[in-house]
Amino acid sequence: MRRPSDVVFELASTMRAQEVCGDGSLGELGCKIDKLAGAVTSMKDTVQANTHSTTLAHARMEGAVSVLLRRSRETGSVEASMPPPVPSKNAKYSAAPKATDFQRSTTTAPRARGDGGDSGAAPPVAGTCENPPGTQFYLELLHGIGLEPKLISGRMRGSNLIAQIAYMVQLCHVSAGVPGIFGSLVVKELSNKAMAISADAANAGRPVADVNKHKGTVVKKIVHNKAADYLRVVKWVHSLMPSVLEGAASGATADSLLKQNFVGLETKVIAAINTFAGSVGLPANAALRNIKKAKYSDLRSFICNLSSRHVLVNNIDAILSTSPFKERLEQARRNIGEKYLEEATRADTPQ
Repeated sequence: MRRPSDVVFELASTMRAQEVCGDGSLGELGCKIDKLAGAVTSMKDTVQANTHSTTLAHARMEGAVSVLLRRSRETGSVEASMPPPVPSKNAKYSAAPKATDFQRSTTTAPRARGDGGDSGAAPPVAGTCENPPGTQFYLELLHGIGLEPKLISGRMRGSNLIAQIAYMVQLCHVSAGVPGIFGSLVVKELSNKAMAISADAANAGRPVADVNKHKGTVVKKIVHNKAADYLRVVKWVHSLMPSVLEGAASGATADSLLKQNFVGLETKVIAAINTFAGSVGLPANAALRNIKKAKYSDLRSFICNLSSRHVLVNNIDAILSTSPFKERLEQARRNIGEKYLEEATRADTPQ
């Protein structure tokens, strides 16, 4: 007869074996999930790269077509100005063909006049100037395909939280032609102005090109999901370490910020997280407590919780009304200017 202690020991051993087997299954499942997440990320990167390549190809095709159309108009105007061919001696004379509307417009165009009166220059040829009356209203910002280079169209950079914070701070430059936070905000402002100008052109009776609604949606998402969110993080970092945004706004170029030193930033970020962890209910095992494994999304949620408890100002308009953010936004506006509001042919895409 088996003793009760033997039965209990055997039962405990069986339960332990089942527990070990279960842990192994869970670990195997976790590895499969990690592999699946990696595959999804790789697929996402591939789709984004293909989309960017297609966008560039469309932009180049559109520019080539517009050049061909413009050259065809110029060729037509040259042919219209040529004298009719001289018939041979044996050929019967026939009446000259009637001039087309396009030919009449080239021969009856007014002489160019400057500020001092008649300049004596040759009359302009209809169809060769950039925006003659009655032509279609077109702004690359509204009607074009490619995204403006100031927009933050790339992914977050950095392998850890501190590197990602440094990347967001470096996006707070005022240079034109380089992706940045303030550049994205300025492009969005210019888009709003361009819509008003387009409406005025339509009210004046000019034909207006179709607005690229998809591009407008992309610009809004970039400003909302990247520029605005990054700016909130930089505001919080600036409150911990004001030196990250020191110096005159005019000197905050993209090149200079790439050389910026972030010594001491990690220590201040860790201290701030530990200080407010209790007030936002941050669990002891939260990813943000491990600065080596934490990511930007963890910090963004943490900052949102601080804002909801009125510990931190999170409103974009309020942030942009304070120094040094308002000075950098104004400098970015001056550097970028309003060239995106100037009409241009489809081949002359602003850079």
